[in-house]
Amino acid sequence: MNGTEPFKKGNTCYFRYIFLIICLNFAVASVAFSQDTVDAQRFSGESTIGNARQMLLQGNVVDAIIIYSQVFDEDTTNTSNLLEYTYALAVGGLYDASLRYLDLILINGKKTPEFYYYTSQIFALMGYTDLADGFMTLNKTNEIPAWLSEKAANIQNNFARQNKKVIINVGQDLNEEYKLANKMAAQNCNLQSIIMFRDIMNEFPDDYILYTGYSIPLEKAGLLNLSVKAMETSIELYEKKPEDPSVLKNLGNRLNELQTKITAAKATKFLESPKEVFNPKMLMYLGATLGASSSINAKLGYFLTSTLNGSVDVGIGGGSGVNLGLTFYNRTGKFVYGGGLTYYFGTLLYGKISVGLSFLNRKRTASYDVFVDCNTPVLSKMVPTTFSLSIGRSIYFGKRK
Repeated sequence: MNGTEPFKKGNTCYFRYIFLIICLNFAVASVAFSQDTVDAQRFSGESTIGNARQMLLQGNVVDAIIIYSQVFDEDTTNTSNLLEYTYALAVGGLYDASLRYLDLILINGKKTPEFYYYTSQIFALMGYTDLADGFMTLNKTNEIPAWLSEKAANIQNNFARQNKKVIINVGQDLNEEYKLANKMAAQNCNLQSIIMFRDIMNEFPDDYILYTGYSIPLEKAGLLNLSVKAMETSIELYEKKPEDPSVLKNLGNRLNELQTKITAAKATKFLESPKEVFNPKMLMYLGATLGASSSINAKLGYFLTSTLNGSVDVGIGGGSGVNLGLTFYNRTGKFVYGGGLTYYFGTLLYGKISVGLSFLNRKRTASYDVFVDCNTPVLSKMVPTTFSLSIGRSIYFGKRK
């Protein structure tokens, strides 16, 4: 960082953004002015997000961009609409404008699954599939917006860039563009910086220092794996013509820092990964009871609340033959308790009280259960109370509304 804040007066990113707004407004105004009366009436009163989407899906990209710009002007705080606008700009080949808006969203901290999806699609349209894949891995949902799902692949096929010409043309030589790419990264215009580096690297693919600089905006944009790959390439290129051992050492230190960040990020992701909410609709259980009369047991249960379930139980084995029961269990964390009635065919009706532990998996779709059961005859005082140990596996399915 160079101490400047993004999009403040005197900041390159700020002036490029303001210039973008002026140019886009002028372009939209010019196109709208050039429409004949029928076309003008077509846009009148129809500046809705639905109409913009329809135009884009039909391949009317210019019309879509005009409507999106009008929608954005009406509400500049709606990030979802702005993301669709940036996507439409990229479909229309206005990559520079699209990237500036994406950087603005990223600077404001709007790192949503929607942001990562559209960013991935925009880089795919530019022909940079590695960057597209990198951003898609940051999308935790991997969901395609419903309005775009059926046409996304067709749009990619029909509007993807067919050549490797410079995307961000600043009208300067490559040395000046290299300085500007570094400056953009320092000012958190990371996506523009990434593409500026790629533009230069397309011309000079064997310069190690480009890959080192390229790794910085990649890292800041969250693409740590690609940043590591860039540094590995930088080291490989420098080793072909080594000049100063200290340079190679610094490159290695930079690579080690990135690899450490990846390791830390993986550990944090594992520790902070949210557990699924336990709210099943039904359960199935299979297990065994060990005691004076051992048996194989199965049950089918229905959840009355997120913690309380009632189940029909069937047991086979032991000296008592077949038994049929109705039980209710309640869960408090790992602790589970409950009770019910069990009828042993041809013999007695027992009251049953159970307490035990149930160990859920991380996805909360199954558990291993261990219970101590107390069985007391209901109508006979001649038969003693017995205790047994039940061990089994429960599977949970469905979701309560």
